[in-house]
Amino acid sequence: MALSTPERPGFRAFVNTVQPLYKIPSEPTTTKLLEEKYELLRGKVSKMMNAAEHISLTMDIWTHKYTVASYLGVTAHFTKGALTKSVELGTRLLEDRKDHGTLQKVMHQLLKVEWQLDYEKVRSVVTDGGGNIKLAAKNEFGEEKHISCISHRLNLIGQKAIGNQAFLPSEQPGQGPPTDLPDDEDDLDDGVVEEGAEQPAPGGALTLRGLIMKVKRTVRFFKQSEVAASRLKELQKVEQGKKDGQCLRLIQEVKTRWNSCYEMLQRYLLLAPLVVRVVLDLQRQRISRAKPPDIISPAEEEILKEVKDLLAPLHRATQEVSSEKLVTLSKCIPVINSLRTEIEKYSATTVISKQIKEILKALLRDAFDSIEMVPVYAAATLLDPRFKTFGFRQDLTTPRRVGNAVTFVGDLVKKKMRAAQVQAQAEQALGREENPAAEEPTEPDDFWSSLDMQVERQSSLHSGQDTAGGIPVQLRAYLDSPPVKRKDYPNPLIAWEPLKGELRHVYAVAQEYLSMLANSVPSERLFSHAGMISNQKRTRLAAKRLEMLVFLRSCDNDLWFE
Repeated sequence: MALSTPERPGFRAFVNTVQPLYKIPSEPTTTKLLEEKYELLRGKVSKMMNAAEHISLTMDIWTHKYTVASYLGVTAHFTKGALTKSVELGTRLLEDRKDHGTLQKVMHQLLKVEWQLDYEKVRSVVTDGGGNIKLAAKNEFGEEKHISCISHRLNLIGQKAIGNQAFLPSEQPGQGPPTDLPDDEDDLDDGVVEEGAEQPAPGGALTLRGLIMKVKRTVRFFKQSEVAASRLKELQKVEQGKKDGQCLRLIQEVKTRWNSCYEMLQRYLLLAPLVVRVVLDLQRQRISRAKPPDIISPAEEEILKEVKDLLAPLHRATQEVSSEKLVTLSKCIPVINSLRTEIEKYSATTVISKQIKEILKALLRDAFDSIEMVPVYAAATLLDPRFKTFGFRQDLTTPRRVGNAVTFVGDLVKKKMRAAQVQAQAEQALGREENPAAEEPTEPDDFWSSLDMQVERQSSLHSGQDTAGGIPVQLRAYLDSPPVKRKDYPNPLIAWEPLKGELRHVYAVAQEYLSMLANSVPSERLFSHAGMISNQKRTRLAAKRLEMLVFLRSCDNDLWFE
């Protein structure tokens, strides 16, 4: 809603009808009130982030549809017990080139200078595959904190599988333990698939992209022909008993999002019998201005069905890891393993679907073969009570990969234990200094003093560890207990709440790793919000004002009305 809304005649007439005694504020007054609210909420959010122990950031670059101006979007995410808080920190105008140096300066100004964010609390920074923003984030926060968006990686795999991008499988083995997943290509350019592309010559080899283009032309025909669309709607009413609001329409593919291709094929195959009847009727009657498309044959339809079934696990995996509200980093390894299993066990019968199956297997191998060796992914999976060691791929190398994860998490737990021990000793020393009379002198027992000193020294040295493997007792107890049911706990942080007293050091590490995001979807949501605010009628909205409105929109009701 525009800031000038209070001065519009329709709005004033509505308010005067509902509440005649209410004095409607002017546009300057409304703007001033929003600015005051912005400063107030900004202070509250800043205090919340200062109180948070761990913060995860997501970043992305957006180009305004109407002004062609570029913006850097930044969102922050942190946990408060079992609850996840999110806020859109900035939509900052990029006035210079979008190279990594410029982006890093903007990041530093926004987060370090203006928000005074403590970088020690930042545990992860998620970006897409753009080389400029990845390098800027790594330089500003440290390479070990950067995470590549897994949703973009899966999107790129889908694009290559359906033929929107060239595919060259890598045969290079990994060199040593990775710190992150392999680099992927930059994001795809926006655009539409050329209508003349991938049309085989008469007698030429049939390709998946050629079949997809055939479906696209059919969908475009039904989008452009009112006669065809109404005939399809009537057939659904007559033969399927649907009402106006229940009738389905065909879905068109968008090149930059592979899942739109999957949804297009899924919807087409669902309506295929009716679509074919409509097209044949229009070809025979010749009452449509547009030329009806070629009919997709039963053999071609069978190919599309198998391709759709092969792509279904990839579509499900994308949905699983693209959540904005739920924990996602710990799901990456189990989701990828489930995806690879589903594709492997699918029995393809056509030549094209067999090719797609092999392409998907190769793409997933290249992109994710080393994911279980990346510490952040492995630790998050291990610390998720729904998965633990069962989330890892089960084969001959499982003990080594799980062992690496257990050792990594065990070292983190030991650090927490040592820090807690040092703090407890400091508090005891401080208490003795403040209240020396509280200590009652006791006579030393020389008979047992030597043994007592040895026991105390060994207890301090091995406190909280298994004597056999050096694994903290709390971590061992956590791993030995059975996993909780995944369906009962969509949010693993809730499953941790009853354990935080008994396993407090493991709980602290779990809070750190389960709070990390695996995708940059929140930044994309931010730009959707920005696009709705700065629409075609508000292209003159100042960048500073846009950033203020986007931030205010992201604040929860409990912040607004606290």
